[in-house]
Amino acid sequence: MSHALRRPADLFLQWSQRVDETVERMNRAIQQELRHDSQRIQGISDRLLALSPEHVLQRGYSITRKVGEPKALHDADKVAAGEKLETKLANGKIISTPTETATANLPVGVFVC
Repeated sequence: MSHALRRPADLFLQWSQRVDETVERMNRAIQQELRHDSQRIQGISDRLLALSPEHVLQRGYSITRKVGEPKALHDADKVAAGEKLETKLANGKIISTPTETATANLPVGVFVC
């Protein structure tokens, strides 16, 4: 007669312990994956926040539009002298009317005020 048949309770206990150990390892692995994923999501969220329009305004940039229009201006030649403009800043806005406009070949990110 085999050992397993002589001591079924011992065999059951061994397998039960193995199952418990496996479940514990799986739980630790899942928790580690969740922590890793949470850190990765937080990093992506931080990068998206840094690129948000409001955060860009906090760094000193502004957004200028023609009054009443939703699109930001990209080209000075799209504005005529005398048109009302709205410039959004981190804290408030400025309504202005240009007396003249000029275009220049400036490096990207450089604006003449």
